[in-house]
Amino acid sequence: MSFAGLYAHIDWRKRRIGGLKALISVCFRLHFLRKYGIIRLITLSGNYMNREQAKEQLKNLVDLFSSNLETYKTTSYDESNTRADFIDKFFILLGWDVNNDKGYSEDCREVVREDKVKIEGKTKAPDYSFRLDGNRKFFVEAKKPIVNIHDDKDPAYQVRRYGYSASCPVSILTDFEELAIYDTKIKPKPTDSPAVGRIFYCTYDEYEKYFDKLYDLFSPEAIRKGALDKFTKADKKGTSTVDTDFLKSLSEWRIQLAESIDSSSVDVVFAWCCN
Repeated sequence: MSFAGLYAHIDWRKRRIGGLKALISVCFRLHFLRKYGIIRLITLSGNYMNREQAKEQLKNLVDLFSSNLETYKTTSYDESNTRADFIDKFFILLGWDVNNDKGYSEDCREVVREDKVKIEGKTKAPDYSFRLDGNRKFFVEAKKPIVNIHDDKDPAYQVRRYGYSASCPVSILTDFEELAIYDTKIKPKPTDSPAVGRIFYCTYDEYEKYFDKLYDLFSPEAIRKGALDKFTKADKKGTSTVDTDFLKSLSEWRIQLAESIDSSSVDVVFAWCCN
């Protein structure tokens, strides 16, 4: 072998070894990132998981919440942190682009924070509005874990008002420790028990058990296939829409107005019309 050929061979070997070193370095870095959860966060943010990967990450999320439950259920742990640490990630696991990583315009983004809803002439702001193709599908109202979702009627009334006023058939109330789904076609009353309109309830330690059911109902994929529409089409006893309730109220007002006019007033009006 000539000197030039030997040099070329050595150079090739060096480049090959260098490539192997670079590959080993990349593999080591990937292992490090995965070990300490950085890749997991990128995956959550990028929304690239399939259902089985989502289940694995859900277990990690539930374990984290469980291990620090005592701290989370204090007044110092607020709603904002609850959203960022758990609720955002929970809905990312259901397939939603919570952080608009796809870069959609404001009109087309899948999740709108602090959406605007008119209630009795006043503008209210549900914590999350989940949309597809610009159309609202359901609201989520978030609370901090110290709030008792199961027994406190005020949060239930709040989320039901949002859904009812915006004609969203269902809405969700959660503090991550608990999750409740409400039929929001039923007109809410301030005195209603938190159980009124509640069609599903579970706690965080049951998320893995119910994940498939929640995914098959509330993931974007499932909604596009009509799962939520099918679920909400079945009429439930006691349900009234905004329009039918308004017409009913209008009829009641007419009756009350008619009853408030006494016979003497009618005689006066009749005499005036005849002259």
